[in-house]
Amino acid sequence: MEVYRRCGWSESDIDAAFLRHPKCLKFSDKEIMGNMEFLVNEFGYKPADIAKCPVLIKLSLEKRIKPRCLVARILNEKGLLKKTTSGMNALLKMSEDKFLKRYIVKFDKDIPELLDIYLSRKAKLSPDP
Repeated sequence: MEVYRRCGWSESDIDAAFLRHPKCLKFSDKEIMGNMEFLVNEFGYKPADIAKCPVLIKLSLEKRIKPRCLVARILNEKGLLKKTTSGMNALLKMSEDKFLKRYIVKFDKDIPELLDIYLSRKAKLSPDP
């Protein structure tokens, strides 16, 4: 539990996270620190936001979180997506098929290269933006 404190969670954040997702106890320090660091420092989450949706810690940073956050950032910069914490939680947690339909196919006419950007990031072929 100390790793969660180091990530900025209060005791009430820790309690709430474990009530929502008891398997938090089994997450590795590497998963916790890596995902928390990216979501907080690179994507603007507050530690308490992640405590409300602790399953985000278990998602693959390289194959799910970073590629989807890149798509969200691009859509946000083009004014096509309003970034909210609840919306981002849904975007990160939803199935791949649903994500592709809602965020890639839907905006294909606006940003035709979005699918290629997403797939190359998932395959780790492109450098960090």
